[in-house]
Amino acid sequence: MKRNRSLDVLRGVAVLLVIGHHHPYFPIWHRAGGVGVDLFFVLSGFLISGLLFSEYKRSGRIDFLRFFIRRGFKIYPAYYFFLFLLAFLRGRPTLADLIFMQSYWPYSWGHTWSLSVEEHFYIALPLVLMLSMRFSRCRNFSWIPYAFPVVLIACLAMRIALGPGASERQIYNPTHLRIDALFAGVTLGWLYHFTRVKLIVRHRHVALVLSLLLIAPTVFVEGHNYALYTVGLTALLLGFSLLLVWALNSPWLAHLKAIATVGKYSYSIYLWHWPIAVFFAWQWRNSLLTFTAYLLTTLAVGWAMSKMIEEPMLRLRERLVPSVRNYVEANRKGLTAAAAPARKYLILGACGTTIANGSATHQAIVASDNPLPISARK
Repeated sequence: MKRNRSLDVLRGVAVLLVIGHHHPYFPIWHRAGGVGVDLFFVLSGFLISGLLFSEYKRSGRIDFLRFFIRRGFKIYPAYYFFLFLLAFLRGRPTLADLIFMQSYWPYSWGHTWSLSVEEHFYIALPLVLMLSMRFSRCRNFSWIPYAFPVVLIACLAMRIALGPGASERQIYNPTHLRIDALFAGVTLGWLYHFTRVKLIVRHRHVALVLSLLLIAPTVFVEGHNYALYTVGLTALLLGFSLLLVWALNSPWLAHLKAIATVGKYSYSIYLWHWPIAVFFAWQWRNSLLTFTAYLLTTLAVGWAMSKMIEEPMLRLRERLVPSVRNYVEANRKGLTAAAAPARKYLILGACGTTIANGSATHQAIVASDNPLPISARK
């Protein structure tokens, strides 16, 4: 999908929420900022499913290997650079850090569990869609909106079943308990790509108000709360789904260029904010000056790491494993260029043999319009 700056604004809001959550200067921001992860999950579900749905609509298939390699170019270089550079400060990374199992096993850095959840999603979603194409009779993945309430209720029931005595790590981190937020984004992605509605709503402000009503209670609930980790997480994913619908219908958000820029570099910003927060907590007392320095340092380091690592790797990715759209366009241009000389010579040859054989002209021109057999043009 073409980059949507309104969604970059939502990314920017999400990472700013998380940044404030990990510094205690502003109590409300500190208490409620953790919901930025839930917003990231809904956005990821929408955007990643959109990539796969776009490929399916363009080519009629989903290439898991191409998809996973392209995600790897985006995720792995920046992540492993972060991990091994900071190994000098925190010691060797754990096995969970190395293989993205932080949502289940002990790990080094407190924020990377969400990267583990998303990594599992990157593997599971294309495989589920491919199995659906192979075995399901539903056209265009039309089972997805029916599966969403099932996933929603199942995840909620599993969280409730853990009971009030469950630790945060047991109820908040595991992938199978958080996949509902990602699947909410997948459902919105399906509506966007396969229905006439295109998530366009006349009364977008109603969606915004309902979204805020669902999200607002987290501002007044202290962390490590059983209600928040059960019904609260369900309310959050529904609220952020409505917020996403509102953003898609609010093109003016693209004018918030500063927040959109933060959103553009949100991955590296998210990676580096935690160790920077730890550093400032160790070195200075809690004050507005400290918080401002922490915020600006986090944004600057995230931007620099994105420029140094992410962007060069993404450019390399486009050369080695181009997107389906770029790949198809490049092939089309190549075929057109290769066919042009043949078409010229066929037509000239036809003109030269018109007197000798009148049907030759027609045969040559027909051949020039189909320079390759049908099987080669698929």
